[in-house]
Amino acid sequence: MNEEEILQAIRKTGCAMRRANAACTHGDASAPAAEPAALNLFTVIGTDQRRPVQQIWKYPFRAVVRIRAHNSAGIKAGSGFLVGPSTVLTAAHCLHDMDLATPAASAVEVVTANGTALRVGGWDTLSRWRNTGDSAADLGCIRLVGAPGAELGYLGTRTITQSETAGDFAVAGYPLDRGGHKVLYCDIGANPTIAGAFLDHPIDTEEGQSGSPLFYISDNQAIAVGVHIRGDDAGNGSNRALRLTAPLIERVRNWLK
Repeated sequence: MNEEEILQAIRKTGCAMRRANAACTHGDASAPAAEPAALNLFTVIGTDQRRPVQQIWKYPFRAVVRIRAHNSAGIKAGSGFLVGPSTVLTAAHCLHDMDLATPAASAVEVVTANGTALRVGGWDTLSRWRNTGDSAADLGCIRLVGAPGAELGYLGTRTITQSETAGDFAVAGYPLDRGGHKVLYCDIGANPTIAGAFLDHPIDTEEGQSGSPLFYISDNQAIAVGVHIRGDDAGNGSNRALRLTAPLIERVRNWLK
């Protein structure tokens, strides 16, 4: 593995129940939590503990990509991660910016940590996001040409319950404030909290990291349980990921077909 044995297997993450059910994709679909008034897409909580990934060719880091979506305002920088041979998951707002009069991206670039551009065949977001901008639907996918994930590897997906959140999780993505959206950074934090459709977590992020996976390691496999979508709106010391619930994972399966 290395890169400190993939950050000591994300600090030897998780409880026995989570490890035993690493391939499980079932779970409850909870009602969305109340939405805060403000939208903050990035927050460093206290001391910035993000660190640049040195061994970018190691799995799962090589499966985390940077995204540049061209839209009517310019370019939207984000992150994403492979979940299949030809499929990248990201935040919907990276591809369809509801703050713009013309929200849909006109072109999308996907680039690996070593600078390799992957050919894009198309992209999609949940209709509920496009129609309402509901953060509980802030999920998108990018379809790649060919099957680069067969070589790079990809993350599994899983729904976790609150009893399975004990332990360390990581967020890896490409911030604008460090490395100009070209350097992969990772941070680790413990014990995310389920808040309806979301996972609130203490892991440092910045602009450009929307769409990053919230993940853990089990038996050398990276398992994504959420997609980072926003910062600390409420000032309570937590950033926010969209929780990958069973219905969302089913949608991901449809995207994989």
